[in-house]
Amino acid sequence: MSQQPKVKGVADIVFLLDATGSMGPCINAVKQNITKFVSSMTTPNPNGGAVVKEWRAKIVGYRDLDYTDVPAMVDNPFVNSVQELESQLDALTADGGGDEPETLLEALYMLANMPSTVPSEELRPDAWRNVNAGRRFVIVFTDAPFKEPLRLPKGATLDTVIVSLMTAKIVLH
Repeated sequence: MSQQPKVKGVADIVFLLDATGSMGPCINAVKQNITKFVSSMTTPNPNGGAVVKEWRAKIVGYRDLDYTDVPAMVDNPFVNSVQELESQLDALTADGGGDEPETLLEALYMLANMPSTVPSEELRPDAWRNVNAGRRFVIVFTDAPFKEPLRLPKGATLDTVIVSLMTAKIVLH
């Protein structure tokens, strides 16, 4: 059995944002910082290369499943331009939700169970790249704790989410 070569500088990144009303005072600053972060990681440095040579990212917003005035999850496709990512950020608003805690674990579970491409398949905007073709990151921005047990899937726990993230080889920040 041959060993897979290590892939450096290739990443799929999901920016997972709490999009409930309580994030209203800070969500614009979070959006600006995400844009700066992606721009800095993808812009070539004075020595020639960018920190990340091939990347895709997407914005996912989560709210509270108990409130139906706004969508509980806002999922976007993976994109590979700062401008497309900015469009996803611009469309996300801090609305809805109720009292703490929020549905962070449901959002993480959804991302951990998102489909993946197979090695010979082209990248798809609705799927992680193959696990051997790059790293997978989820970066969370929130101001509230999570609910447990999960409502989707019913009865799942924090441990269920952790195992799902580890199985999908997702690095969580």
